[in-house]
Amino acid sequence: MYSETKKTDFQCPSADIETISKTLIASDDLCKLLYFTDSKPLAHELTDEIRASLFDDNYVSIIPWTNADTKEKSNIVISFDNFMPTITNSLFMDSTLIFDIMCPRSIWKIKDRQNKTVLRPYEIAHLVHKLVDGKRFSGIGTAVFSNAQSIIIPANEYVGGLSLRYTLTNNA
Repeated sequence: MYSETKKTDFQCPSADIETISKTLIASDDLCKLLYFTDSKPLAHELTDEIRASLFDDNYVSIIPWTNADTKEKSNIVISFDNFMPTITNSLFMDSTLIFDIMCPRSIWKIKDRQNKTVLRPYEIAHLVHKLVDGKRFSGIGTAVFSNAQSIIIPANEYVGGLSLRYTLTNNA
């Protein structure tokens, strides 16, 4: 039975998107990789103003869209897909949590803390994975890594990245 006091079915992702966004923005290294565009983003200092701008300026976006013509900015788009009814409770659904990581190709190569060359989108993916895999989010269940694939935009030579997918099994 539906209750107006509890978030159910398609309301769950919206109810938890703020929690997921805050989890990402709480990571200093993730914020630095998204915001700073030089080859040593981890060497920068992170200010409260920069951290606040990451959500407001769509470095971390909850709307499933990115401006692929923007060459100078990396971002993560958080979205949900593949909603399926749960066997145990029809008020809730299992779904897929998706993180689309987009980076200008001109800033993919960066130096890590050991001064080794690494690829920015894969470092971002690593940090997202550490923050999300196996974690329980209220309302949407536990995130379990499903797969990752390259994002290649055929008509765009400037931007590319990775798409991470997590199965959310709602154990409510």
